[in-house]
Amino acid sequence: MFTTKLTHGRSMIGLCIATALLGTACTPEADRAVFTAPSAVTSLTSSAGLNAGAVTGRATSAGSNLTGGSVEVFSTTGVRITDWPVTSAGYSGTLPDGSYQLVYQPPASHSMGLNESGQRRITVAGAAVQVANFIAQPALWYDDFQSYADSADLHANFATRTSNGTMTKNVHGAEFITLDPAAGPNGSRAMRYNIPGRPGDCTNASVAMLPAWKAAIEPKLDSFYIRWTTRESVGFQNGSAGCSGGRSYKFFLVQYGWTPRTNAGRMGTYLAYDDLGLFSDVNFAGAFRATSAGLGAASSWVGRWHTWIMRVSAPTQGQRTLEVFRDGVLLSTVTGPWAAEGDPRVLASMELGANINAGPDFNQQRWWRDVAVYSTKPTMIPLLGGASSAPPPPPRTQPRSSRDRLNP
Repeated sequence: MFTTKLTHGRSMIGLCIATALLGTACTPEADRAVFTAPSAVTSLTSSAGLNAGAVTGRATSAGSNLTGGSVEVFSTTGVRITDWPVTSAGYSGTLPDGSYQLVYQPPASHSMGLNESGQRRITVAGAAVQVANFIAQPALWYDDFQSYADSADLHANFATRTSNGTMTKNVHGAEFITLDPAAGPNGSRAMRYNIPGRPGDCTNASVAMLPAWKAAIEPKLDSFYIRWTTRESVGFQNGSAGCSGGRSYKFFLVQYGWTPRTNAGRMGTYLAYDDLGLFSDVNFAGAFRATSAGLGAASSWVGRWHTWIMRVSAPTQGQRTLEVFRDGVLLSTVTGPWAAEGDPRVLASMELGANINAGPDFNQQRWWRDVAVYSTKPTMIPLLGGASSAPPPPPRTQPRSSRDRLNP
């Protein structure tokens, strides 16, 4: 088992990429996303002015050089060696003679280009310079909340501005949603939910932005990824301890199916159970499948920034699979029935959090630093790291009490 930890606060993300490519089993900490076979380096040249052992290249989007992201370097035994930032001039570095695996990690605003594996094998030998280029494409929608001047601007233009007018939104509890000018990492802006305490009130309540594509121009996707980075306040509750019935909070949901959108199915994640466990479901026309996983003690993750990714697979024999990752670590996988009639590819809308079905007992907050939708694989590296090297808790297969049920 490899125990090398990634630099820059990262989890063991790239390690599994490399070990998977080499046919070696991944550790529980590592990224378990599905990867295609790596492409060979398509351009190997010698170039004057570069040191022996030099490796260089660029990342492009729509033919233009892309700034941001990185290229990670692994040995053939799966050990992560270094990473090189990608700038407008590309990336470059020097390696000793030998064979290596390069793994491209695009910026959060982009994902892999069509048919781009994001992986290259190279062999460094003597004075020859290895050139490996990568192709990315923009996210279908990406919002990092930095374009909003204040809360009024956020309320007026959320989703619309960053989608070039192709999206709109519904809002639950607008008076409790603000732009926090310096609550994000390194003093950046973040959207803040101020969820009011309701001790003794055992009814549903919701504070949430619900972005949606305008009718008839929704993206038609056989598979997709959704990524978001959030932080919950210390002591965050998914319901009141004093209320009967289940405790759950709609953490992130999507409406996905065919037009008209009233026929869309629902899939996504909840914080459920008394210990804020993760509950994922795939639900279409009453056909329901769900799975649960522990997130560890709340004190081990609540109050910190985490990057979450939902990967929805293409349909297979009338079913779809939903995978949920936290900071590059696969937490849960659920496969459920999905209708084959009509056009089952329309991503209609999203719920960036929503109902807490009872309570909470105290005022609490949830901050959003970014959110994005992709048609191809994005980077699995979290915005700020945050994952530990400990394996995730084992999955929970059954609710533990009659209180462990979900809100509608």
